[in-house]
Amino acid sequence: MGNKRSNYEGVRIASASTVEIDFYYQGVRCRERLKLQPTPANLRKAARHRAAIIDAIDAGTFDYQVTFPRSKNARKFLRGTAWTTTYAPGSTPRNPRSRPAPTATIARRSRAN
Repeated sequence: MGNKRSNYEGVRIASASTVEIDFYYQGVRCRERLKLQPTPANLRKAARHRAAIIDAIDAGTFDYQVTFPRSKNARKFLRGTAWTTTYAPGSTPRNPRSRPAPTATIARRSRAN
């Protein structure tokens, strides 16, 4: 049953027990699985959830970690941390020597993205 399309934009049947939603946040494509059986009612519910996420992103009130606390992607979008303010893609300083080098862990994460 994997990766079958539904009639709703950005909503897919991922497996017999999960539905996947797809959206863009801060220019990054994000895919999250919801533990919902892919029934017509649950597909509608997932589509409404995705629409609410997109509205919150547009309004500037979306918090990835609150919406998806167990997601691996949530760490990418932490608010107010050194990772997002200093080392997030596109926010590196013009002169890379003006700040100390990131730790090995952060350097590995940035290369993986």
